[in-house]
Amino acid sequence: MSFTYNNNIKLNIFGTSHSPYMGINIEGISAGVSLDIELIKKAIERRKPYNNKVSTTRIENDNFEFVSGVFKGFTTGGVISILVKNENCNSKDYDFEVFRPSHADYTAYIKYKGFNDYRGGGFFSGRLTLLLVIAGSICKQMMKEVKIVSHVKKIGNIVDDDINLNVIDRLSSEIFPVVNEDVKDKMIKLIEKISEEGDSIGGIIEIIVRGVDIGIGDPYFDSVESIISHLLFSIPAVKGVEFGRGFDFANYKGSEINDSYTIIDDKIRTTSNNNGGINGGITNGEDIKLSVCIKPTPSILISQNTVNINKERVNYSIRGRHDSAIIARSAIIIESVIAIALYDLYLARKKEV
Repeated sequence: MSFTYNNNIKLNIFGTSHSPYMGINIEGISAGVSLDIELIKKAIERRKPYNNKVSTTRIENDNFEFVSGVFKGFTTGGVISILVKNENCNSKDYDFEVFRPSHADYTAYIKYKGFNDYRGGGFFSGRLTLLLVIAGSICKQMMKEVKIVSHVKKIGNIVDDDINLNVIDRLSSEIFPVVNEDVKDKMIKLIEKISEEGDSIGGIIEIIVRGVDIGIGDPYFDSVESIISHLLFSIPAVKGVEFGRGFDFANYKGSEINDSYTIIDDKIRTTSNNNGGINGGITNGEDIKLSVCIKPTPSILISQNTVNINKERVNYSIRGRHDSAIIARSAIIIESVIAIALYDLYLARKKEV
């Protein structure tokens, strides 16, 4: 079983959470590009568990191998094939017969007639997002002028400050990226409390993308919003995406929220950026701003009511190694997926020229 995104860039993901290997094939990367392997490794580090009190104890080396498409550090123009070995699996914790609440166990059982690999969530597992991080890191290197920055905007009722220019470089390297360090301490304490209760919690990641050319994207089906959203919803925990003010637009009149045009340094700019840098599905030169909602991980220690494959009601306590909050770890995954989407859009524009 494999899954393919087939657009201007082509991605093919294969493997499962507990299979010996998993991997990704990437098609659409130009020849002659010098890949910075250290940048890929740094991105992978940002995805790893950051706190042994609240994070999964499944610690993987995350070593990756280029099987094809890269020679002597340069891309060849062919399909880039990457393999990652799964080394720290504990499959005995997973039960085929019980449908875990809010997991994909039931839908997978129906769709694949009970023949799917359910261990660790199989191919529904967040483990496979590592492959997206690797692909996204490569795409970032294809657009060196573009800067993608994210931070944990909200966990529970704790809200971080807005991103400002002074913190952009710092956020790009942090495992738990927040603007206000005091807020980080409060967030971590809340997650630890939730973890002690055997529960989990969700949150919001806010992203700003700088340096994207004007005129990227198309109306309707290939709008910047639709391409980015398409890929973002491929991340298992994502349940909401909004651009600019998003749902907050409902609270205003047009006269209060429209982005007016002006001239700054002989360039057409907007006096505000409520639309998040996109008009009519096309970039307008301002920063792309969006927010992504991450649901609480459904793997909690609290006993829950569910049913099994025999249609019997059961009370079930989930076993295994799980995070109490995956928001911070999701930041680099979201950045990577946005990089893939933008590179896809850049390739589309090249075809137009």
